[in-house]
Amino acid sequence: MSRKGGRIDLVAMSVAAGLALMASASVLAQTNHDVTIVVGEEPDDMDPCSQSSSFTGRIILQNVVETLVELRPDGSLTPRLATGWEQSDNLTWRFKLREDVTFHDGARLNADVVLRALDRVTGAKFNCAVKNKYFSNLKVVGKKIDEYTVEFATEKPWPIMPLTMSGLPIPSPNTPMDKLQLTAVGTGPFVFDHWAQQQEMVLKKQPNYWNKAKKVEVELARYVVRKESAARASLVALGQADLAPNVAVGDADNPKTDIAYPNAQTTWLRIDMTQPPLNDKRVRLALNYALDRKALLEKYFARGSILATQAWGPNVQGHNFEIDKRVWPFDPAKARQLLAEARAAGVKVHAEIELQGRLGAYEKADDVMEAVLHDYKAVGFNMKLKMYELAQWRKLHNKPYPEQRPPALLQTVHENATGDAEFTARIKHSCEASNGTLCELAMDRLIDAAGRLKGEERAKAFQTVAQASYEDYVDNVYLVHMVGFARVGARIRYTPNVLISGMLKVEDITFN
Repeated sequence: MSRKGGRIDLVAMSVAAGLALMASASVLAQTNHDVTIVVGEEPDDMDPCSQSSSFTGRIILQNVVETLVELRPDGSLTPRLATGWEQSDNLTWRFKLREDVTFHDGARLNADVVLRALDRVTGAKFNCAVKNKYFSNLKVVGKKIDEYTVEFATEKPWPIMPLTMSGLPIPSPNTPMDKLQLTAVGTGPFVFDHWAQQQEMVLKKQPNYWNKAKKVEVELARYVVRKESAARASLVALGQADLAPNVAVGDADNPKTDIAYPNAQTTWLRIDMTQPPLNDKRVRLALNYALDRKALLEKYFARGSILATQAWGPNVQGHNFEIDKRVWPFDPAKARQLLAEARAAGVKVHAEIELQGRLGAYEKADDVMEAVLHDYKAVGFNMKLKMYELAQWRKLHNKPYPEQRPPALLQTVHENATGDAEFTARIKHSCEASNGTLCELAMDRLIDAAGRLKGEERAKAFQTVAQASYEDYVDNVYLVHMVGFARVGARIRYTPNVLISGMLKVEDITFN
């Protein structure tokens, strides 16, 4: 059977299985005010600490669990559980809380609850994605001023504290502090109802939501998982689902329902700089010259995607547009020359390198890795490809890394919709990075200095960080800033935006 034919058969089987499941269990049954959202992967958990992960965040962020501050698609900030904030001095920020907010379990929002939420994230003994993204190498001390006023102090100036607080989840004070949860209890317009694993996740409208001015039309939101993009697109086309927030470009073939959006995601290959021969810059440069990025872009990525030279996209303050003009050219001869120079200097360039991919990282991610492997073998790298499931991949992606590990390139997908390079630079390029391998004091100083600045000075400083990563240290093989496609069904009105990778607000869905 041809590969194309096999794919069609698999898609047909996936759709058929979905329709059979609907018929037997009414999993995708529609009512006038219910919506079904079909997603590509099932989350590992529903803990608020994981809401900066796209798979969890799309379900619970601002739907179930809210934050003090909300980031809008245009980059602006608006009050959510806070009514306002002000900077008391160079190290201190004060936030006023709403006084009429009740959690879904009956607990009341107050200063003590917010401070407990901060402690749960920053002091987490488990792997907390929010801590890694927003509070990496940042010590925040909270203080209760009165019942509805909290103060946050830092050891160093932190001018983006309101933006940081857009990432801090405020769950019920009854949420356990010591482990990740399979449910979430918050203050949002929807209650987390149940999770029938490998079938569906369901939210139900909260009838006593504190924001009486907000008209929420959806009564129930049902999330179902279909790993095949074509299956997700087909379910919406058949009217059995209302929204597929991520479909592949090849399946986005209906201009009436398929909407392109910048998804703030960047993909690259992380080089384990701690392992020889990858600790040699010549070898890392060879990895960059050996890759035909333009061919990858044209063959495997959606129209509108662009080649990447840094870990944060053009939507982020601190994006370096100058190095975008200096994409590493496809030059196999240069790659071979660099490997020869390294070999002559005693570097064991023929050591086996593992190319580590993640199954389902994005549509055609496995095809991308096969093409990458081909290019690397063509210039003489001794490389093998191994694809990992999400849980296995995370053990390779996040510290602490396995002590006994081979030299490796790890397929990475990173989303920065926050609009500030801080939330990428520190976790990818610093010695304290939760999922990077670069550790240089000079780079740490650049990141620390940039983090203290504001406005244009801040942007220029992070542009310098991007340049250092790309040309001075060559710690990654950058690939593509991606775009996404959402399929929106005929029953609803919804406009996807740059935040949809990690936040899909059901309150924004209305009916035709």
